[in-house]
Amino acid sequence: MNPSNTDHASRLLGGAGDRRKRQDPAMTTAKQMQDHKLKDDLTRQIKRRWKAGDVYAPHDLSGVEVQKWSKNEQPSRDIFDMLNFDPLSNYWV
Repeated sequence: MNPSNTDHASRLLGGAGDRRKRQDPAMTTAKQMQDHKLKDDLTRQIKRRWKAGDVYAPHDLSGVEVQKWSKNEQPSRDIFDMLNFDPLSNYWV
């Protein structure tokens, strides 16, 4: 048998699986950490927190709906400052 036939035969018999078993454990851990980081990054982009039992339609996952849920920002100015109103002056002693 020539080397190409031997390689093909070993793959058919499960040689590719042996290659996975011989992987460096540090590389496997690095890959797992990379996958975990990617999952965390994607999870942080989702503003809506789904709960068990929530029913949703495919359009709920669209960009427009995601923008609606991400508008929970703190106001840049206080309403009392905007109205020039001092709430402490309205308390009676």
